[in-house]
Amino acid sequence: MIRATTIDLVNESPEAHGVFDAPTETTTTVFAEIRSVSRREFYEAKSADIDPELVFVLTDYSDYNGQKVFLFNGERWRVIRTYTNGQSLEITAGRATNDA
Repeated sequence: MIRATTIDLVNESPEAHGVFDAPTETTTTVFAEIRSVSRREFYEAKSADIDPELVFVLTDYSDYNGQKVFLFNGERWRVIRTYTNGQSLEITAGRATNDA
């Protein structure tokens, strides 16, 4: 299944103004193509207790700045790994849990 959509990369600001202040988050919206995780990658990751669900392909790798989390369809997703393929960037991701 291939389709174009947008995702919101979450940029976390590490500066907190007080001990109990949480880091602030801003988002950067980028276009992405959605692909399935390959069978091989899925089963190899599962054997390491990692749950990859989808691959998001950004047209330009320079849109990505090391973010660990992004928003897609109202849900938080965590970046499992990235792979540069020419000018594009593939982000293998899974839904974020409360502890990740």
